[in-house]
Amino acid sequence: MCYIACIVGRILRRGLSFALAAALVGACAAPTLPLPPPAIPNISFSGLPKGQVQLSGGPGSVLANAEVIITNESTRLPAAERVEATLADGAGAWSKVIFANHGDFVDIVQLESTELSSPQTVQIP
Repeated sequence: MCYIACIVGRILRRGLSFALAAALVGACAAPTLPLPPPAIPNISFSGLPKGQVQLSGGPGSVLANAEVIITNESTRLPAAERVEATLADGAGAWSKVIFANHGDFVDIVQLESTELSSPQTVQIP
C-alpha cells in the first residue's frame, strides 16, 4: 500500500510541476499592459525669456528613469526647436525647458526600453 501511495504522490507532484511550468510559460507569453502616457505636467514661464516654457512632472509622473520626449506641434518653430528630450529621475520626476508660445500644443511621451507610451497632449496657456 505504501508503494502505491508513493507512486501516486510522485505522479501528483509531477503533474503539479508541469501545470506550474505551463502557467509560467503562459504568463510570459501573455501581452503586457501598454505604457501609460505621462501625467499632465506643471507649466511655468517664471524667469524664462519669451518663447520658452518649463514643463515638469513630479515623482510618479512617468516611470523611474524613463526618457521623456516632448514635441511641439507648432510648425512656426524650426524643426530643431520642436523636439526636446530629458531623463526622469529614479522617482519618475522630470523637468525640461522647451521652446513654445501661448496656444501651442505639445505632445509628451515616455520611452521605457523600446516601448513608447501614447501621448499626453497639453496646450500652453
